[in-house]
Amino acid sequence: MQFLLPQRRVKEDCELFMADSFSHASLAGYVTGIMHRGPIETCWNDETRSVEITIPEGSEVLEVQSGHNMIVNTGLDYIVAMLGGLQTTPAKYLALGSNNAAPAAGNTTLTSENTTGGCVRKLVTPVATGGGSGTITYTATWGQTENPSTITGEVGLFTASSSGVMIAHYAYGTPYPTKDSATSLTIVYAITAQQAS
Repeated sequence: MQFLLPQRRVKEDCELFMADSFSHASLAGYVTGIMHRGPIETCWNDETRSVEITIPEGSEVLEVQSGHNMIVNTGLDYIVAMLGGLQTTPAKYLALGSNNAAPAAGNTTLTSENTTGGCVRKLVTPVATGGGSGTITYTATWGQTENPSTITGEVGLFTASSSGVMIAHYAYGTPYPTKDSATSLTIVYAITAQQAS
């Protein structure tokens, strides 16, 4: 997938995230990964449940993939514990891995986390959209000099720069092409608490 038009704004629809109805309250999330050359801008649109991508003139989007993440068992326990003040460390680190095996509820780590070549976990400042949306988003970019010559197949949300508690895990259906020194990878990770209908 390529977008070459100057200042073009596109939406990566999150239709899988949408549900016609909820029989009970739920906690779910959606992950969008964008491989690109040159800078881009991203914004989560809570009303449409989509990531909007602005592509300045001279930049190029090579590939976009999106899908549901899994809130793993340790993440569910941790979130509930935070509500009661039993945990106080926020989840603010995104990590990449090379394997794209399907996530499982019992996962506590990525299947094969990338930790070399400048590909360390990213400390991210989360953004809560407010207005009763119940959504928090994390956005991180691994630049041209980070994670070269590495395949990206999975993403995880953690509470620490190493080890820590895994909150959520996502694997791409098809791993990204090998990242080279001319490409960047931006991840937009959205998690939403949904009221019962």
